[in-house]
Amino acid sequence: MYFSHVFSLLCVVELSVVLAAPTLASSVPYQLIENRSQVPKPWKLHHLVANEARLHLSIALKSHPDNDLGARLKAISTPGGHEYGQHMKKHELRAFTAPSPITIQVVKSWLLSFSDVENVTYDSKVETLSFDVTAKAANEMFKAKFGVYQNPTNARKIVRSLSYSLPQQLLDAIALVYPISYFPTSKPIEGILKREATTSPAPRIADLDKRLYTGNMAELLEACKAITPKCIAKLYNIDYLPPSGSLSGSTLAVAGFLEQWVNHTDVTSFVAKHGIFPETRASPGTFTVELINGGVNDESLPGIEATLDMEYSMPFIGSLPVVYLSTGGRPEALSPTGEIVPPSDFSNANEPYLDFLAYLLAKPDDKLPQVISISYTETEQTVPRDYAIHVCDLFGRLAARGVSVIDASGDGGIAGQNDIDCISNDGLYHPQFLPTFPASCPYVTAVGWTIYAPDEQGNAKSSGGFSNYFPVPDYQVASTSAYIASFNGQYEGLYNASGSGIPDIAMYGSRYETENGNASSGHHSGTSAGTPVFATMVALINDIRLRKGLPVLGWLNPMLYSEGLKGVFNDIVEGPSYGCGESFNTTVGWDAVTGLGTVDFRRLANLLG
Repeated sequence: MYFSHVFSLLCVVELSVVLAAPTLASSVPYQLIENRSQVPKPWKLHHLVANEARLHLSIALKSHPDNDLGARLKAISTPGGHEYGQHMKKHELRAFTAPSPITIQVVKSWLLSFSDVENVTYDSKVETLSFDVTAKAANEMFKAKFGVYQNPTNARKIVRSLSYSLPQQLLDAIALVYPISYFPTSKPIEGILKREATTSPAPRIADLDKRLYTGNMAELLEACKAITPKCIAKLYNIDYLPPSGSLSGSTLAVAGFLEQWVNHTDVTSFVAKHGIFPETRASPGTFTVELINGGVNDESLPGIEATLDMEYSMPFIGSLPVVYLSTGGRPEALSPTGEIVPPSDFSNANEPYLDFLAYLLAKPDDKLPQVISISYTETEQTVPRDYAIHVCDLFGRLAARGVSVIDASGDGGIAGQNDIDCISNDGLYHPQFLPTFPASCPYVTAVGWTIYAPDEQGNAKSSGGFSNYFPVPDYQVASTSAYIASFNGQYEGLYNASGSGIPDIAMYGSRYETENGNASSGHHSGTSAGTPVFATMVALINDIRLRKGLPVLGWLNPMLYSEGLKGVFNDIVEGPSYGCGESFNTTVGWDAVTGLGTVDFRRLANLLG
C-alpha cells in the first residue's frame, strides 16, 4: 500500500518538469475539485483580479496513507474497548498525521515549477505549505479564475474563484487549497437571537407537573419563574460543585468569532446573582481570554453571543478554569486594487476555523482545554466539500487528544441556517433539505433546541437533518435508520439517507436572561443557548473523573449512542421542526429535531463519573 503511494508521488517529479514548460502544461491531466455553478448569495462579482496582483494561498497536505485517524479515534472513544480513554499526546498525534517527506517535497517542487511562486514555507504544526503567487500563475496552476467578490449588505470584499482543479497525480498528496472557493457566511446566532426574543413562548409554568420530575417541585417552580442558570440547573439536575481547594486539570473553552467580545464585569455580576451554588455567588471567579489570529476583546462592546455563552457556562462551572478564545475571523486579504488589507480592516472576511484549530492543535497537552463550546454554524452546502472535510479532520485530531467539541446545530430547522434557498448548488437546482456544518462533522457533538420547561418539546427552528458530506458513522446507523423508516418514503430525494444525522442531543434553549451593565439585556433563544450548558456538564464530569484517576471523556458520540447511556436522556416526543416547506417530527429515540433527547446531568454523572 505504501509502495504504491510512493510510486504515485514519484510520478509528480515528472509532472513538475512538465508544468515548468508552459507549452506542455496543458497536457497534464487535471481533476475538478470544486465547481460552483453560481455565486453564493449575497456575494456578487466586482471584477476579475489583475494578473500581477499577488495572492497568499495555502495547501493542506494529506496524512500518511497507512494511518487511519478515524479507526484510531473509534478505538479510543468506544466504551468497553481495551483502548478506551487512551488519548494521544501532541507528539504522538503529529507523528501519526504527518505527511510523508516525499509528499512535502513533490508538492513543493510542483509549486516552484511556476516562475511567479515565492516564499514557499512548510508549517509542520498543521502540515501546510503556504506561498505567495501572482493571480495569473494561480489561475494557471489551479485552472481557476480569481475575482474580487463583494457582499452588498456590508461592502466586504474577498478574493475567490468559483472553481479550481488539481493535477490528478497530486490528488493523493493534497487535502485542501485555501482560500479559493469558500465564500464565508459564518455568523454568530446573534441575529436569530434578536428575532427569537420577541417570538419565543414563555415557560409553561402551568405544565410543570406533567413531567416526571424527581427533585423538589416547589423549588423547580420557584427557580423557573424566569429562565436563569438556577432554572437550568434544576431542570437538568446539575448538582455538582468542584472542590475549590485544588484543580483536577478539567478546563472549558468557549469559542468566539466575528467580533463577538465579552465583558468581565458583566459576567462576574451575573454569576454573583445567578450562580447555582451559594459558594459560586459569593466567589464568582473569573475567566481568561486568549486572542487568536489577530483577535481582540473590546470589553466596551460586548456581543450578544459572547455574553450568552459566558453567562451560561460560568454560573455552573465553580472553580474550574474557563477560557474565552477570541478568534480574528478577518485576516489579510486583497483590496480591489491588489493591495494587502490589514487584519484590523473589517472590510474583508475569511474562514476562521483553520486558524482556530491550528492554534488549539499547537497547544501543549497540559494547556489544551478538554471541552470546547462553539455557538457558530453554517448551512453545509455553503461550505466547499474539501474545506469541510479538512476542518472535520482537524476536529478529529482534537478529539484524538481527548477534547470534546460541542457545537450548536443551528436555528433554521430543516432549512439549515435559513440563509439560502432549499435547492442544491450543483447546477441542477433540485429541491433538497439543508443540513448544517460543523454540526454534521461526526467528531463534533451537535446540540438541538427544545422549548417549554420542563415539559420539553422540540423547537420549530431546531436545525437538523442528514449530511451531504459525511457518511453516517457506525454508532449512529441504527438510530438514523429507524427514524428514516418513519418517513415511509415521504421525503425521498430531499435528503441523504446515508448521511450523518444532526443533532446528537438537545437542550432547553428559549428565553435565556442575560445582563450587560448590571441590567437585563433581554431574553435570548436558540441552539447556542443550550450549547455552553451542555459543554459545562461535560467539563464537570471530566472533573469528577480526573479526581478519580479516570481519563477525560474526549470524543463523546460513540458513547452517547451506546446502549449503556439510554437512561440518561429525556426523550422528546413532541414538537416538530419546520423548513423548506416541510417538517421533521420528534419520535421515540433519536430524531432530527432533538437527537437522542435532553441530558440529565446527575444520571450522566452517575454512569460516567
